[in-house]
Amino acid sequence: MEIQYRAALYMRLSKEDQVAGESGSILTQRRILNEYAKENGFVIYREYVDDGCSGTNFERIGFKQMLADISLKKVNLVIVKDLSRFGRDYIGAGEYLEKIFPLQSVRVIAINDGFDSLKKLSYQMLAIKNVFNEMYARDISDKITTALKAKMQSGAYIGNFAPYGYQKDSHNKNKLVVNEETAPIVKQIFHWATQGLNPKRIAEKLNSKQILAPLAYRNFYHTKRKINDEICKQGWNAATIGKILKNPVYLGHLVQGKTRKVSFKLKQLVPVDCAEWIIVKNTHAALVSAEDFELIMQMRRNRTCHRQGSFSNLFSGVAFCKACGRRMSSVGSRKKDSPINLACGAYKAGGIKVCSNHFIEYRVLYDIVLQSLNKELILYEIEWSSLVSRIKEKCRKKIEGVSEDRQVQRLQKRSRELDALISKLYEDYSRGFLTEVRLRKMVMQYEMKYRDIQDVLQLRNHAENIPKDADASTRVDEKILEYIKRWKQLSALSPRMIANFIHSIEIGQGSYEIINGKRRKEQKIYLQFQFEKRTEANTSFDAF
Repeated sequence: MEIQYRAALYMRLSKEDQVAGESGSILTQRRILNEYAKENGFVIYREYVDDGCSGTNFERIGFKQMLADISLKKVNLVIVKDLSRFGRDYIGAGEYLEKIFPLQSVRVIAINDGFDSLKKLSYQMLAIKNVFNEMYARDISDKITTALKAKMQSGAYIGNFAPYGYQKDSHNKNKLVVNEETAPIVKQIFHWATQGLNPKRIAEKLNSKQILAPLAYRNFYHTKRKINDEICKQGWNAATIGKILKNPVYLGHLVQGKTRKVSFKLKQLVPVDCAEWIIVKNTHAALVSAEDFELIMQMRRNRTCHRQGSFSNLFSGVAFCKACGRRMSSVGSRKKDSPINLACGAYKAGGIKVCSNHFIEYRVLYDIVLQSLNKELILYEIEWSSLVSRIKEKCRKKIEGVSEDRQVQRLQKRSRELDALISKLYEDYSRGFLTEVRLRKMVMQYEMKYRDIQDVLQLRNHAENIPKDADASTRVDEKILEYIKRWKQLSALSPRMIANFIHSIEIGQGSYEIINGKRRKEQKIYLQFQFEKRTEANTSFDAF
């Protein structure tokens, strides 16, 4: 029975092919494929086009649509102008042509290469063709990289979008000229910075004036590729201001080549060592003087050094804003005895428009966590002491109740069988593979659900010598008690203690009231311990 072919006409043209001047435009490919299909009596199901897409990977919209139709059995023939249109990754192309498509009973024809998957002779040259196509893609990529590097070294701007405050020259897309609409805003940002305003305060002032942030401005005026509205609504933030204040482009200099591709097959970028950056000075008009720029850099360096000092934030990655869930971030403090405060990271970046501050003094949070942890460790020790006592008492009762030799032998046999298991648990615990929390749970489960197994765990190797030789389960419990006692009554916190005992801390928004002429602050702190207990702490202290 003759197969009825439903053909997919696949066309692709990359930007690299256009730069190389390859005579394979989409129009040309469409004409060649349609003529071939008609001459050979193939029914054309659909055309699939990827214009401007690299052949070094298969993350292409048109290609994926074709694969979807193939999986739905709508297509059983793929026709391309040549194998390079299908792909320039020889491993990926070979995977499709030699494995995936044959399993799906899909025929592939590459017209100019004389390739037809129905003909066995075609496969003899397939690997060579695919390797050649990948080598071609690599060569084109290298040539483009060399050409772009030469452009950068000559002072040409090669970015997709001009930096905020500039625009591309209408007669030369590689030259930056002043944007009369946004340049005054950039100048104002630098002016405020010279007056001592920090990036967060500058962002708040711009947002209060309802001035579009760079991303929103570009999205609204200068690109067809629309960006998520939620991103644009975020407005100015401290990070955006910081990037502007340290960017030498506003001195009239171009600093390019800061990143490079991991591979010509991948879009992922990695940083380049600053010694390899391409810097060309005085390529366009400056928006800030060198004196003001250096003054701002010095002010920022001084502020950073003063803030950091020898301070180490123990709650980094552990403390979160109760309202929005963002991490609490360190901010400066005017108080001598509290060199640092914590505030909501969203507030720090975008101001009150995004979230309230949730300020808390670092020393206050430190004291709360230390006190709460000591309290919980005392309760934890009491709970475990009680548990160990109950286990020992039940052990005595169980053994005293065993009067017949046959029962004793049975329990001793089961004890030996489970001794290896208990030893393994203890070994895992001592190596850190098993947490004390998990260990406690397992013992509790044995106590409640597995009476028979608990009998064996609580038997001693010799029933007549109970006080001298505790069973394996009791030894484990006593080890945990020793561990807890070692940490009990902490005098100071350390990163190790925080990691061992604190899962997360949520900081509520504080409120103020006047009591006996003094301004006091009330604030709720929520501590989640690693041993699955949540504690709410209220703090009240004088605020000046």
